[in-house]
Amino acid sequence: MSKPEGLRERKKRKMRESIANAAARLFTRRGFETVTVAEVAREAEVSEQTVFNYFPTKEDLVFDRDLEIEEGLVRLVRELKPGGKPLAAIREYTLLFLDQLGEVPPENHGFLHLVSESPALQAHGREMRARHTASLAKALAERMQRPDSDTEVWTVAEILMVTQSSFMRSLVQHMLGGKDKKRALAAVRAEMDRVFELLGEGFSKYRVP
Repeated sequence: MSKPEGLRERKKRKMRESIANAAARLFTRRGFETVTVAEVAREAEVSEQTVFNYFPTKEDLVFDRDLEIEEGLVRLVRELKPGGKPLAAIREYTLLFLDQLGEVPPENHGFLHLVSESPALQAHGREMRARHTASLAKALAERMQRPDSDTEVWTVAEILMVTQSSFMRSLVQHMLGGKDKKRALAAVRAEMDRVFELLGEGFSKYRVP
């Protein structure tokens, strides 16, 4: 069980959200490539150094939940009860994340185009997913009492991460296609049911000890 958020942590979280929201506004209006970090700092009413204190690179301003997602993936594996199924856990985690992604208001849907239009963001996204996969594989290896390099563990981690990424991409496509949150999430959940049913046939026996 996580500790209650303290005052310092709450202030840091609010500052981080404020900077990320400022960046989102600018990126939505003008595109990722043309906006500078200095402009983001002015929009957020902070110094440029403050922006870099929270976001080491410009790309991190777009993928602002990077560490939160990675930590969540590791935590869900570590908190599985004996006999727990990683596939079922990743499904619930993905549903929660998709629901939060669906909260993006219509006026900010242009922000969802950024990654598909920017080679720099696409490269950063691939690096991020590779890191998340490695962290997930390490957590699985610990629970399965196997070495980090175990091929089976890495295969499972790769499949789980590709599955999660596919559903996030699908939700964005549905939303950009004009569907409201309710209809977009319903469409993705239907897709998830079909895919997880197929995966479940092969993963049904894969449980942590």
